[in-house]
Amino acid sequence: MGISEHSAAAGVDDEGASRRRPGRRTLLTGGLALAVAGGAGWALSRHGRKPGAAAPADPPRPLREAPTPIAPRPDSGAPKPLWSHTADEDLVPASTLVANGTLVTLGSHLTAIDTATGTVRWAGQGVNTLYTAAGAGFVFVGSFQGATGYEAATGTESWRNINREANADDLTTVYALRADDNVLYTVAHARPARATTAPTPVLVAFSIDTHEKLWSQPLTVGDRAQYLNCAVEGGNFYHTDGNCDLVARNGQDGRQLWRAQTGAVDTIPPAADDGQAYCLAGKKALRAVNLADGRTLWEIDAADGATGTFPPVTAANGVVYGGNGTAAACAWNARTGRQLWTCPMPFRPSETEPVLVQDTLFVAGLGTEGVHAVDAKTGRPRWTFTVDTYPVTRENQKWGLATDGQRLLAKLGSTIFALPPA
Repeated sequence: MGISEHSAAAGVDDEGASRRRPGRRTLLTGGLALAVAGGAGWALSRHGRKPGAAAPADPPRPLREAPTPIAPRPDSGAPKPLWSHTADEDLVPASTLVANGTLVTLGSHLTAIDTATGTVRWAGQGVNTLYTAAGAGFVFVGSFQGATGYEAATGTESWRNINREANADDLTTVYALRADDNVLYTVAHARPARATTAPTPVLVAFSIDTHEKLWSQPLTVGDRAQYLNCAVEGGNFYHTDGNCDLVARNGQDGRQLWRAQTGAVDTIPPAADDGQAYCLAGKKALRAVNLADGRTLWEIDAADGATGTFPPVTAANGVVYGGNGTAAACAWNARTGRQLWTCPMPFRPSETEPVLVQDTLFVAGLGTEGVHAVDAKTGRPRWTFTVDTYPVTRENQKWGLATDGQRLLAKLGSTIFALPPA
């Protein structure tokens, strides 16, 4: 998500499409107006709308109706997909969730697909959002009134947030961010009850057990539009703010535990694993942070010749995986930052978070560039899964990657491919 003093229109073109990369990130820009830009994020601005004006709704329409199925290239050298599924509309790449052997996709409605077979388990839950979260056996979505949970196994609506507070703030335009087994974390507009002041952006946490609000905290607004990225680890909530700093909060009461000043000009999802998180720092550095107190453990610079900063990373088993600002995938020792290997790639890693499936690292490009598979232990390239040419739009060129632990689930446009881990 992002935060700034600029107009909400600054990140959107005339047709409402994002000029920035779409992703599982919310864009926060400062005050009153809200607009969703092509799945990219949540834009707030105190300049773009008069006080008291209603915020525009998320478009319930699909990104592209009746799209042509996307086909894999048979000559790419990659394994044949285990199965594929094509929806009747383009799917939001920002929402790629796996819960209890079910892949939940989002277009103008929710659809749940069995990850082993590719068959549809349930479908048709109409929603008005671009973000989802999964936890405690539920898939959560937000709305203008609050949050709703659907049972991941059946699609039954069986959870709604409730508010028993006297003189509670009015919450509108709620977006689901993350969830664990106990807490649903959201971002919303809040205004004191019966107040006429403009609403302000806040983080709001709900108890999944009682459905009630646990806490809310205001969000820091920076000088330019920034995305809010977040992670949940060990019962705490970690998020970036409008200054690109990394903030840790107690999951039960919202207390700020620490703030790590990064000096960065952009943010990535704070990949968290084994007591550490990874974020951007300075102009082109990747930093490892101690989750207990926010201390910097190490920093590494982007590679020579890098055309940008570090894309998102993932971490597991004492290793950090990701790009280095060039057309390569890399692995670093999680404790020291020492580079373990570098694998040249046919494209520069995109802003899609890489996914580790057993001993294979999957890194996505954009559109027909495909998904590159790398041996996670040695860094040797395995294959690149590519697709035939298709009608590319700003909204449908980003891959969404997820795993159920047994296979890669790769989503592009309207089509989902299940790929073997090796």
